[in-house]
Amino acid sequence: MRQHCGVISVWQLTDLGFTTTEISGLVSHGDLRRLHRGVYADGRSPLSDTAILRAALLGFRGRAWLSGGAAAMGWGLTPLSVPRLEVTLVARSTPASRPGLLVRSVRTAPHHSEVRTHNGLRLSSIPRLLIESAAHGAGGDQLQTLIEAAVRRNLLDIDDLATTLARAAGQRGTREVRRTCKEYLPDINR
Repeated sequence: MRQHCGVISVWQLTDLGFTTTEISGLVSHGDLRRLHRGVYADGRSPLSDTAILRAALLGFRGRAWLSGGAAAMGWGLTPLSVPRLEVTLVARSTPASRPGLLVRSVRTAPHHSEVRTHNGLRLSSIPRLLIESAAHGAGGDQLQTLIEAAVRRNLLDIDDLATTLARAAGQRGTREVRRTCKEYLPDINR
């Protein structure tokens, strides 16, 4: 992954030849600041929204993607909200909690169309993030706001939404998304 936004992981630093003592020194001198376990930012520069989102993923070495509300932020559907960015990865059990991150796991990898790359970030697709958001408590009004934002940005593909809803039939959140889309996007039932 090309990285140019002021964040770096401990494994990238060690690959560059830094020792843990040297990394600790950079942190104590303010050259690096810790964002998440094993993830640091340039201590002298403000972070962009993309850098904050990238940092949430960086400690997982490319195995995770931003999901739910964090995916909505990555797609530009909602403003950035730093506390508890939601990250999902394929794992047999939910990984240990990480401060500032809401780590979720799924047992099987999602369909390849359901995790996309946008602005260099791995994100749940728009249909998947709608289902994830509904499964974790977003109501019809919140879903409609996300849908309208996606439509305004020309990011919502109705056929992709219909296919994802069919593939996810019976999963938590699907019924609420289908209900919301039926009212807002009647073509969903083609």
